[in-house]
This record gives sequence, C-alpha cells and structure tokens, in this order.
Amino acid sequence: MPFITREGIRIRYEQDGKGPPLVLHHGFSSNLEVWLAAGYARTLRTDYQLILIDARGHGASDKPHDPHTYRLEEFADDVVAVLDELGIAKAHYWGYSMGAAIGFEIIRRAPTRFHSFTLGGHTPLRSPHRCRKTVRGTFRQKCGDGSGTGNGGLCRVHRESVRANPTGRQKASPRE
Repeated sequence: MPFITREGIRIRYEQDGKGPPLVLHHGFSSNLEVWLAAGYARTLRTDYQLILIDARGHGASDKPHDPHTYRLEEFADDVVAVLDELGIAKAHYWGYSMGAAIGFEIIRRAPTRFHSFTLGGHTPLRSPHRCRKTVRGTFRQKCGDGSGTGNGGLCRVHRESVRANPTGRQKASPRE
C-alpha cells in the first residue's frame, strides 16, 4: 500500500495498468476500493495507467482532526502531490461527487497538469460563489468565446451550461 506524506498527512494511492495516466477520485465517505469493486479499474487498466487515491479522511489515508485540513484546496493539492511523487507531469482526471468537486478545484489551481476532466455528480454552479466565478473564468480562458473548438467536449458542455443558465443561480424547484 503506497503512501505519500504531504504536510504531515499520509495519503494512500494505488497505481495499476499501462498507458496514459488517469486519476480516479472517489466521492464522499467512499475510498479507492469503489473503483475496483465496480469493475472500472479492471476495464480501464488495459488502456490507462490508473492512479487511484484515498482522499484525506477516507479509506487508509490519515484522518486529521483539524477541520481546516479538509478544504478543497488541500484535497486538490494532495492529488497533485501524488502525481509529483510518481513523476507524472500531466494526467487525465475522473472524479465523482466529492471527487468531482476536487476536480473543479484542480481546474482552478493546476489546470495545466491535466489533459481532461470527467466530472460527475457535482457541478461548478453548486460550488461556493468565489469558486464558481473562478471556474467559469478558467473555462472561458481555455475555451474562448465559443467560436472555436476550444478544449473539446468539456468546453462545449460548459458553453451550453452558461447559455442555459448565464447567472449560475440555481432555479427554484416548482412546488408540488
């Protein structure tokens, strides 16, 4: 079971497969084993070098008691630290739920370290207000005004979400 230590906190990770690096990040109250149990790792390891991470406070990683160690910035920096430990300059990223929230934070903090992001079960529009503005700004910088191809499907999806909801405010649910 390999670990890195960042700022005194041990973060567990696993590496499996051959090919371009792909980080798989689990959701809240889960751990890296979910990718194994669901069969994703078995399928993806034939085409990708998988990097599975137990987020701090989850699985076999340390569980610090200080609430400030659980900020999204810390989770995002843990992912980059694992890549640094492995000597990986750039990877793909797939995160679900909390893993997607961490992915959006990585877009803010270290977008050049990743080729692509696949993020499910979370949206930047649900992120705190300051993060929402920064994430939207980062997408606009990378995607342009929508006239070109930009950064592939990710930017196309973002442009469509901005057109559908330009203010980023959640709409009230109709009462039943």
